[in-house]
Amino acid sequence: MAVGFDPNDDRPHLTIDQVADRWAVDKRVVYKLINDGHLVAVKIGRDWRIAPSAVNEYEVANTSVPGRRRRQPADGEVLSVASVDDPEPMAGDDP
Repeated sequence: MAVGFDPNDDRPHLTIDQVADRWAVDKRVVYKLINDGHLVAVKIGRDWRIAPSAVNEYEVANTSVPGRRRRQPADGEVLSVASVDDPEPMAGDDP
């Protein structure tokens, strides 16, 4: 899923090199994210430009809590179910 950008963001768009420097990655990584549709960019002539809001949204969407893995459910898979209406205490709960 591509990360969008805020059309009301008046900050100057970033170059591929600026995003690569910000993330400390090779610029080919940024190109791949754009080509794979994970990061929204606009091509002006021969150059790509990325809105700062698109970079921020990508960072937020791909940030994890250190030491904790996120597991995404497969299609149709339910990882857990909780009922808040259940009046019955669970085993081991104090009455």
